[in-house]
Amino acid sequence: MDCRGKIINQKRLVNDGSIIINHFRSIGWKHKTTLATSNSWYWLCVVLQETKTDIKLAHAKHLKAISFAKVKTDKIDSKPLAELLIVNLIPSAHMISKDKLGLRDLMRTRL
Repeated sequence: MDCRGKIINQKRLVNDGSIIINHFRSIGWKHKTTLATSNSWYWLCVVLQETKTDIKLAHAKHLKAISFAKVKTDKIDSKPLAELLIVNLIPSAHMISKDKLGLRDLMRTRL
């Protein structure tokens, strides 16, 4: 989506790091993306960091525009996420650094 709200590219990609990297590199200009927190957001974040994409991690619980929607699909959710990203209103979640992911996962299994 451009800064005027026009959708430029909307695609469903399989969960394959190389396909995602190729897609983001094919866009050809500096861009931003947002990821909603989930139980597996970190693998996608690591993949996107390879493309030098500016990533904003959104706190899923605080995304009221999306969390209270009656119909939830990735395609439907992506538009309000992009709109919130453009106007810098994504509710942020802490993005743990790549070097601490292993320690965090270990601590989660110990609790």
